[in-house]
Amino acid sequence: MKIKYIFIIVLLIVNSFIEVVTKSVAIRSVIDKTSESDNWGPPETGGINYFHISSTNEFGVVRKITPVENDKLQKSCGYVKKNHLEEDEIPEDENIKMLSKRNIFNGTDFEGRGGFNAIAYAKGKVPEGAVPWAVGIGMKNSVSCTGSIISPYHVLTAAHCLFKYKVATVRCIGEKRINLFSDTRVYYGGTCLKKSVDNLCKKTTVKEKRIRRASYNYVYNINNCGYGSDVAIIEVESPFEFDELTQPICLPSPIFDVTVEMDPKEIIHSIGFGKTELNMTSVYLRRGKNLICKNTTDSYNSRYVFSNAILCMRSCNINDNLDCLGYDNMRTGICKGDSGGPDYIRMNNVTNPTDQRYMIIGIHSSGSECTPKELKEKVYHNSVKVSHHVKEICWLTGVCPQNKKTNL
Repeated sequence: MKIKYIFIIVLLIVNSFIEVVTKSVAIRSVIDKTSESDNWGPPETGGINYFHISSTNEFGVVRKITPVENDKLQKSCGYVKKNHLEEDEIPEDENIKMLSKRNIFNGTDFEGRGGFNAIAYAKGKVPEGAVPWAVGIGMKNSVSCTGSIISPYHVLTAAHCLFKYKVATVRCIGEKRINLFSDTRVYYGGTCLKKSVDNLCKKTTVKEKRIRRASYNYVYNINNCGYGSDVAIIEVESPFEFDELTQPICLPSPIFDVTVEMDPKEIIHSIGFGKTELNMTSVYLRRGKNLICKNTTDSYNSRYVFSNAILCMRSCNINDNLDCLGYDNMRTGICKGDSGGPDYIRMNNVTNPTDQRYMIIGIHSSGSECTPKELKEKVYHNSVKVSHHVKEICWLTGVCPQNKKTNL
């Protein structure tokens, strides 16, 4: 009788082992497929392409909002309730105003990787409440990345914001380690991290939240950071309270196609807490305007990207729509600290500005120099196409936009 029981136990253990091995092979098959095909996408993987981190020793997967919460979110996201369409605040001191244009440097991201570059040449501070979904990610009121609020619990940012790399290269080859610490914070609800020397920020206006968990797309790392998977979701410890200074931005429909549904001259807004053109840390939120690149040859570092997961953005110049140009007709480009920030557009065609809504279409991933040698040169940056990842974001967070055409 004892032998019979032992045989049954052994049989159960063997069956469990076979089941685990089978599942591992299936997952390995998905990973191998991503390495081989540029046509890979995340549609029905149910979050399988994400690894999870917990700062509280809890189960790592970020929490989901309920269907009822999502319905409410889809009706209220993307609105600006304060200082909508207000111009950026510019320093009154002419010396400070002109403190730029020089001291060119070859940009790197906050990890020291070349080619990952902030909203340089954006002269001025974003008014309080004008971009209520903007967050900074960092420590002691100094940020290393930017992000976007997409729900009461979730922030969308770049996967590379979660790591430090032993070998600092654009392709992030080599050993990596998690770059989230117990004192890492999400700064939100304001545009001033601290008081600024130009007096545009007279005091700190941001609030802060601790990070509870994070999920990131591991395909970004196994494909040398070049396959449009530079995506991460951060869950904050307690929910954001939405008001005129804090609002979520809308996600695009998974079927949204910039080449079909968006006019090539549509202005794309970019924001970030990144460094300035002088490699100086910015203590307030800055923004710039961009257009979609005309062709893939414009794309920065295009050898390492594939077109169906990457958006190539270019700065506006004097030949473009005048509304697209920045301060003093200068073009703007992303720089250190802008990584993870949003590229966003209007998502409805309305006559009353108060009814205007916005949706995120890209996440800042990489870019050319913050300040090229000639101020008239175009500046490029690559952003991860959010619509390419919406189904998995939906599965992980419960933030699920309707699967319908966008009326721009």
